[in-house]
Amino acid sequence: PLYTAVLTPEDYGILDLLGTIVIVSSFLIFSGTDTSVGYYYFRKEYFSERPQIIISSMYVRLLFSAAAFIIIFSGSQFISQLLFGKDLSLFVIITGMTIVFQALHSFLFNLLRLEFRVWMYTILSSVNILLSILLTIYFVLIKGEGIYGALVAQAIAYGVIFIYTLFYV
Repeated sequence: PLYTAVLTPEDYGILDLLGTIVIVSSFLIFSGTDTSVGYYYFRKEYFSERPQIIISSMYVRLLFSAAAFIIIFSGSQFISQLLFGKDLSLFVIITGMTIVFQALHSFLFNLLRLEFRVWMYTILSSVNILLSILLTIYFVLIKGEGIYGALVAQAIAYGVIFIYTLFYV
């Protein structure tokens, strides 16, 4: 309802397409690391190697998300022209940043699930949603930033929760 009240159908379509890019990129970045960490996490024969398994998977996720951001950043004008027929490269770059934060954020959340930290997982998930909604209201409705505000709100929410979760985990 927030978007449809202030954004045009074209704006909403741009946001939806950029959201699809985040989802597709996530599948490529994850590369099965969630499943592989989960598989080895509880096996007794790998228990002593658990920290190395976690950090190696985190590095893979970081490397793939950094590579995705570099590709998106360097090709932002091309991607923008290809998808939208106009220069919305700033939106594409912000989406690239969101991809990085979301990929790393989801890895840390997966660790919370593996360690059965149900309350922390639930609290951080709820705070992430609430922060995203409040930032969207602020940037889109109050400041009138449109697509830019919606993208920035999402990037900030993922970034803040990622940084907090990184220190906690």
